[in-house]
Amino acid sequence: MQDGQAKRLRRLERGVIFAAMLIALSAMLYGGRGAFQANQAGTQGGERLLALVFTLASFAIVGAVTVAPYVLLLFLGRRIPHDGSAVSFQIAGIVICALASIATVYLYAVALDAVHGATSSTAGLVFVAAPAYLFLANAVLYGALVLVHGRAAGSSRV
Repeated sequence: MQDGQAKRLRRLERGVIFAAMLIALSAMLYGGRGAFQANQAGTQGGERLLALVFTLASFAIVGAVTVAPYVLLLFLGRRIPHDGSAVSFQIAGIVICALASIATVYLYAVALDAVHGATSSTAGLVFVAAPAYLFLANAVLYGALVLVHGRAAGSSRV
């Protein structure tokens, strides 16, 4: 019985993480579309192709940074067994993931407000700063959870 409950909790945790990741990626792409349109409107010929490649490479780099906090949560979540022996730790993990999701919505709403109507090319740096803060917060909170679980379980891995 607990094994099935633990697996459902893990699926729920993954669902929360993937929802937050999709929100973050959507906000990043929505915020970056202005830069993409500006690069395409202001260039012609070979310069336009170079601007397109540069913009797509920038999206890939920022996208990787955007996804990093959620990949960290998925990685740290694997450290807590989902065999029914650590259900309370799994619930704490879901709470941390839910808090990360709420922080995602808030930080990216602030980021979109910051770049709305901005004329500076550095305004887009908020799309790098927001995931950096999320990564740090996730590492501290979920890392502490894994550490506490390791000590409670008497594991020497942690």
